This record gives sequence, structure tokens and C-alpha cells, in this order.
Amino acid sequence: MNHNIYKSAFGIRLRPALVEDSEMILELRSNPSLTEHMGSFEVSLDQQIEWMKSYLARPDEYYFIIESGDMPVGTLGIYNTKKMDDGSTEAEWGRWILRREYAVGPISAYLLLGTAFDDLGVETLFCQTTQGNHSVIAFHDMFAHRAEGRESTVYRDAKKQEVIFHEYSKSDWAKTRKQLEGLARITAARSALERSL
Repeated sequence: MNHNIYKSAFGIRLRPALVEDSEMILELRSNPSLTEHMGSFEVSLDQQIEWMKSYLARPDEYYFIIESGDMPVGTLGIYNTKKMDDGSTEAEWGRWILRREYAVGPISAYLLLGTAFDDLGVETLFCQTTQGNHSVIAFHDMFAHRAEGRESTVYRDAKKQEVIFHEYSKSDWAKTRKQLEGLARITAARSALERSL
């Protein structure tokens, strides 16, 4: 278990989520405009704090706060890590919530994939996105391939949501890193320009 991983690039940092972040995480998770494509989420602050405490005791699970400067602007995680029959390691990434006023999506994805493949030794990283979340699906379509044979059920307001799976591979990471780094660089430059205007 390693809850001391820090990664940064282009003015954005991933840092480990702490119990003290519970209120901010709850604020993000409770904002319907940010979580409209996620499963329903109704918990109290005390429940969020208890979840964070239990998370910190779980091996092979990594929950990050995304920061722009010193400002926490989102969350991201790696979880469901397991050894496959062939000895390789697979994990899921998700819990990706971003404040809309901060364009940090490509940069945070770049940092997370680097963490999974370079630091944690994961060979396959998959994610699941509800079918209506077109912008996230389009993002994953640029850098990963759609995975068949995986199943999941997500409910939102008691309605079943269809899920699309994508897989990122360590064997493709060198190519994906170059592509994603280019997009991250453009995103950072655009954000800097907007802040200067």
C-alpha cells in the first residue's frame, strides 16, 4: 500500500486524498452538474469521513486530489487492482470529477496513466463510462480501445445506465504518453492564455 504518490506536470498536481479532504470530496460528489453521469450518491459528511478512513486501510487502491496550484479542483482514483491468471496486473480508473472552470482533464489523465504504468506496474487499466457521457467517451476513444466482454450495471435515479468500457495498455503507453502529453501541453497553454486575458 502506497498512499504517498505525488505526480505533477503543466502546473497540475495529483496528491493523495486525505481524511481532511472529505468535505471537499463530498461537495464535488454531491454536485449534480458534475456527477450527472455517475451513480446516485447520497451520504453524510460523517459517512464520507468513515469511507476515507476505510479507504486508507485498503491495499492497492489510490485516491487522488487534483490540484491547480494550491486549489483542489477534482478527484481521480485507481482501484479494483488484481492479478490476472497470466500474472499481469489490472486495475480500474475512475472517480474522475473536475470542477468545470478548470481545464485539467487531459493533464490529470496524463498524470494518472503515468502513475499506473510507471509507478504501480499496472499492465492494463480500464474504465467504464455511462453511454450518455459523450465528452468522456470521446476522450477515451482518442487514447484507448473499447473493451468487449466486460459487464457492469450503473443506476442513476433508479434507471439503468448502459456502460462503455475502455482499456489502456502499458504496451501502448509510450505512444499514448506522447499523444496525451501533446494534448496536455496545449490545454495548459490555453488555460494560461485565458488567465492572462
